[in-house]
Amino acid sequence: MEKRYQVFVSSTYADLQEERQEIMQALLELDAIPAGMELFPAANEDQWSLIKKVIDDSDYYVVIVAGRYGSIGPDGISYTEMEYRYALETGKPIIGFIHKSPDTLQAKRCEPTEEGKQKLQVFVELVKSKPCQMWESPPDLGGKVSRSLIKLIKNNPATGWVRGDNAISSELLVEINELRKNRGEVELANTRNAAAGSVRQLDSKVAAERKLDCFVYHVPNSEDYGINSHNETLNYLKRLGFIINPETKVINSIDELLRHLEYWYINRDTLPYDIDGVVIKLDDIEAQKKLGFTSKYPKWATAYKFPAVRVLTKLKDIFQLFYIFFQKSENYCFSGKYFQYRRGNRRSIRRVFFRSGMLIAL
Repeated sequence: MEKRYQVFVSSTYADLQEERQEIMQALLELDAIPAGMELFPAANEDQWSLIKKVIDDSDYYVVIVAGRYGSIGPDGISYTEMEYRYALETGKPIIGFIHKSPDTLQAKRCEPTEEGKQKLQVFVELVKSKPCQMWESPPDLGGKVSRSLIKLIKNNPATGWVRGDNAISSELLVEINELRKNRGEVELANTRNAAAGSVRQLDSKVAAERKLDCFVYHVPNSEDYGINSHNETLNYLKRLGFIINPETKVINSIDELLRHLEYWYINRDTLPYDIDGVVIKLDDIEAQKKLGFTSKYPKWATAYKFPAVRVLTKLKDIFQLFYIFFQKSENYCFSGKYFQYRRGNRRSIRRVFFRSGMLIAL
């Protein structure tokens, strides 16, 4: 079974953006899944708990140390060191990378205070207690991370992640309904209702039985990753190992769009899942920002809905339900197809019919 490994990358951020880009690229080329603290700003205890969970879910841990110690946490140590110590405590396989000549770095990339420099030196010694390498430049760092991770994976096999090809398809719906029928439960109407009902289940075991999957389509702050279009976002997510919709297409003209909509209106039954239309989005992210949002929806996207599917059905029976309604200060009685009511001294007789237990006057 093919596996992909999640790697948590820890470092200071503002002074090592280029280096982090090199590392992310190296990890993607290894088919690894990068994860890092910049996605989870550590400003309070809840967010720190989230960071710890991401480290727990990761298979390997990489720390990069240069000239900055980093933002200080509530215990007086940097968040980078907090992450490193947590990875040590949990027994996560670790590789450290320390800048070979931090004294050659620009002043803005170094600790400005003596206290910060002392804390950084103590942290460097801690990182050196585990396997680590020295680096000099972003390309040098990227190459060393790549080679070191290959060796680490070989010597410390981890659990890893595997892709689940288990979207609720029409075939899977048949299987689920067969199980529900055997249990004496009501069958699910369609794949869309089955999926929506599954995510609302309070019992996670029930949701797990449904074998849900999803298409991922969005990266927050995508410009931080050098992404300039929606199509680039999807390609980036695909490299990270997420499932994206393989039918996504970049359209360059209105005529091409109309042909595309017509094609899927005719061929939507060929998909292994149900659709009721096509989502149309503006590709350029900068243009998306200019258009903005309404109070609820983006102005740069719209859902084109197909005409509803129409089928013939046979009406087998008609029945009537008769209810007698009693309300304070009013008197009602039935007389054949007619209904009499009295309010005060006024009396009225009107013809009525009943539908689903509701009284409707004619």
